[in-house]
Amino acid sequence: MNDIQHEPGIKMGGFSAVAETGLRNPESKVATVGRETTGFVAEHVDATWINYGIRTVIGSFYRDGLTPKKYQLVELEPYKQRKERMTIVKGLSFKVIPNEIALRVGDAIAEKHGFKQDRVEYGKNGLSVYASYVSRDRAKEVRVGDMVAMGFQIKNSEDGSVGFAIEGYTLRLVCSNGMTVPEHGDRFSLMKSSKVESIIEQAETMMEPLLLALEEQMETYKRWTTIQMNMQLANILAVSLPKKYLPFIDFVKKTRAVAGFQSMTVWDAFNRITDPLTHTKLEARHREWFRARLNRAVQLWTEVQSGVRTMDDAIEVMRTV
Repeated sequence: MNDIQHEPGIKMGGFSAVAETGLRNPESKVATVGRETTGFVAEHVDATWINYGIRTVIGSFYRDGLTPKKYQLVELEPYKQRKERMTIVKGLSFKVIPNEIALRVGDAIAEKHGFKQDRVEYGKNGLSVYASYVSRDRAKEVRVGDMVAMGFQIKNSEDGSVGFAIEGYTLRLVCSNGMTVPEHGDRFSLMKSSKVESIIEQAETMMEPLLLALEEQMETYKRWTTIQMNMQLANILAVSLPKKYLPFIDFVKKTRAVAGFQSMTVWDAFNRITDPLTHTKLEARHREWFRARLNRAVQLWTEVQSGVRTMDDAIEVMRTV
C-alpha cells in the first residue's frame, strides 16, 4: 500500500517554554481557568499580543488574611480557532505565545531546512495547536522496502496546558502505522520576547541537534528489526497502555497479567502499537499523552535490558506515572 501515514510519533528532543510535565493525564486541569479574581489590583498591562486577542494584566491579589502576591491574568478573547472568552490566573514566569505565532515559527524553520507542513490540528476549542512538518528527502530504509521519513512538530497552547515546543518525529511511509521515537536531547527555555524573529532564532538552535538525533534513531530502528520481542517488554507495555493498543499480547482473562505474546521483532511490535493509536479519532493532546507513555515504556525496557533498572522498578514506574 502506498498511502502516507500522517501521524507523527513520540517526541524526541524539544524546545520548550515550560518545564517537563511528565506523563500527566490530559484530562487533568493544568491551567487555572475562571478562578475568582476579586481583590486583584492591576499594576501593568502587557498588550504585546493584543492583535491576537490576548492581553496580560500584571498585578496582585489583596484579600483579607493573605499576603499580597503578584500574578498575571491572561485574558483571551475569541480569535480565529479560539472559540471562548476566558481569563487564566498564572504565575509571573508563564510565557504566553499565540498559536498563530507558533505556526509562523514552524513555517519559517521548515522552509529553511527543506521541510513542508504536513498537518495542523487544533484542540481544546482552539486553545492548543499541533503542526507537523515532514521531509521525505531525508527518508531512510529501515529494512528492505520499509522507508521512514524525518519530521518535526510544533506544539503550543495559549492557556499553559501545552508548552511551546519543537520536537522531532519519524514517519513510516506505509499505510499500516505511525512511528514511535524515544525522547533524546536537551530542552531549551524560551526567552520571553515580543519579537517573532527572536523566537525563530531560538528555534533554529534546536534543528541541528534534532536532526542528528533523528539520524541516530534510524539506526536504532534498524537494530530493532533484528531483536525479538521478549516477556519483559510485553509486561512493561501491559501496564503502560490500554489493551486495545496491544493486540499482539495475550492477557489472562479479566486481568492485566500477560499470558503470552505473538512472536515478532521489536520493530514490528511498535508498529502494531502505533497503528491503532494513529487510526483512532483521538484529540491531539490525548494521542500525545499515550505516545508519552509509550515513549516512557521504551526507555524503561531499554534500561532493563542494559541492567540499569530492575523489572520490578520499571513496572512500578509505569503504574505510578
